[in-house]
Amino acid sequence: MAICPKCKEEIEDLIFIESGYMRYTCYYGKDMLEYEQKEFEPDDNVMMFLCPKCNSELFNSPDEAEDFLKYKDKLAKLIADKLKKNGK
Repeated sequence: MAICPKCKEEIEDLIFIESGYMRYTCYYGKDMLEYEQKEFEPDDNVMMFLCPKCNSELFNSPDEAEDFLKYKDKLAKLIADKLKKNGK
Protein backbone atom coordinates (compact mmCIF):
# COMPACT_ATOMS: atom_id res chain seq x y z
CA MET A 1 0.00 0.00 0.00
CA ALA A 2 1.42 3.40 -0.96
CA ILE A 3 1.38 6.35 1.43
CA CYS A 4 0.43 9.81 0.17
CA PRO A 5 3.35 12.14 0.96
CA LYS A 6 0.90 15.00 1.58
CA CYS A 7 -1.89 13.57 3.78
CA LYS A 8 -0.04 10.40 4.91
CA GLU A 9 -3.09 8.22 4.11
CA GLU A 10 -2.73 4.78 2.55
CA ILE A 11 -3.71 4.78 -1.14
CA GLU A 12 -3.89 2.11 -3.83
CA ASP A 13 -4.37 4.29 -6.91
CA LEU A 14 -4.16 7.85 -8.21
CA ILE A 15 -6.59 10.20 -9.93
CA PHE A 16 -5.38 11.21 -13.41
CA ILE A 17 -6.35 14.54 -14.98
CA GLU A 18 -5.33 15.47 -18.51
CA SER A 19 -6.34 18.44 -20.62
CA GLY A 20 -7.31 18.15 -24.24
CA TYR A 21 -10.20 18.09 -26.65
CA MET A 22 -13.06 15.64 -26.93
CA ARG A 23 -14.19 15.03 -30.50
CA TYR A 24 -17.83 14.20 -31.21
CA THR A 25 -19.95 13.40 -34.20
CA CYS A 26 -23.03 15.62 -34.06
CA TYR A 27 -26.30 14.85 -35.83
CA TYR A 28 -29.99 15.65 -35.66
CA GLY A 29 -32.17 12.82 -34.42
CA LYS A 30 -35.17 12.20 -32.14
CA ASP A 31 -36.22 15.85 -32.49
CA MET A 32 -32.96 17.13 -31.04
CA LEU A 33 -29.23 17.47 -31.64
CA GLU A 34 -27.38 14.31 -30.57
CA TYR A 35 -23.69 13.70 -29.97
CA GLU A 36 -21.62 10.58 -30.32
CA GLN A 37 -18.21 10.57 -28.70
CA LYS A 38 -15.40 9.84 -31.14
CA GLU A 39 -12.06 10.32 -29.40
CA PHE A 40 -10.08 12.31 -26.88
CA GLU A 41 -7.09 14.28 -28.13
CA PRO A 42 -4.68 15.34 -25.37
CA ASP A 43 -3.08 18.75 -25.79
CA ASP A 44 -0.21 18.14 -23.32
CA ASN A 45 -0.97 21.37 -21.41
CA VAL A 46 -2.07 19.72 -18.15
CA MET A 47 -1.17 16.30 -16.80
CA MET A 48 -1.67 15.71 -13.09
CA PHE A 49 -1.77 12.71 -10.81
CA LEU A 50 -3.69 13.39 -7.58
CA CYS A 51 -4.12 11.61 -4.27
CA PRO A 52 -7.64 10.12 -4.17
CA LYS A 53 -7.95 10.96 -0.45
CA CYS A 54 -6.79 14.60 -0.22
CA ASN A 55 -6.77 15.61 -3.94
CA SER A 56 -3.24 16.96 -3.63
CA GLU A 57 -1.18 17.00 -6.79
CA LEU A 58 1.55 14.39 -6.39
CA PHE A 59 3.08 13.95 -9.85
CA ASN A 60 3.16 15.54 -13.30
CA SER A 61 4.61 12.65 -15.24
CA PRO A 62 3.37 9.13 -15.95
CA ASP A 63 6.85 7.78 -15.15
CA GLU A 64 6.78 9.18 -11.61
CA ALA A 65 3.23 7.96 -11.04
CA GLU A 66 4.12 4.51 -12.37
CA ASP A 67 7.18 4.25 -10.13
CA PHE A 68 5.14 5.34 -7.11
CA LEU A 69 2.44 2.72 -7.72
CA LYS A 70 4.77 0.01 -9.03
CA TYR A 71 7.11 -0.02 -6.07
CA LYS A 72 4.55 0.56 -3.31
CA ASP A 73 4.35 -3.16 -2.52
CA LYS A 74 8.12 -3.60 -2.53
CA LEU A 75 8.53 -0.61 -0.23
CA ALA A 76 5.86 -1.89 2.16
CA LYS A 77 7.62 -5.28 2.31
CA LEU A 78 11.01 -3.67 2.97
CA ILE A 79 9.54 -1.61 5.82
CA ALA A 80 7.76 -4.64 7.31
CA ASP A 81 10.96 -6.71 7.09
CA LYS A 82 13.00 -3.94 8.71
CA LEU A 83 10.46 -3.56 11.54
CA LYS A 84 10.43 -7.33 12.08
CA LYS A 85 14.24 -7.41 12.11
CA ASN A 86 14.36 -4.63 14.69
CA GLY A 87 11.82 -6.46 16.85
CA LYS A 88 8.96 -3.99 16.47
